[in-house]
Amino acid sequence: METLIFIGVVAVIAYVIIKDLNDKY
Repeated sequence: METLIFIGVVAVIAYVIIKDLNDKY
């Protein structure tokens, strides 16, 4: 269960970073 939560958090962070990069460029 903790693994799924960890993957979810990492996925959200990665999504935010990718979205931020797409907005800049």
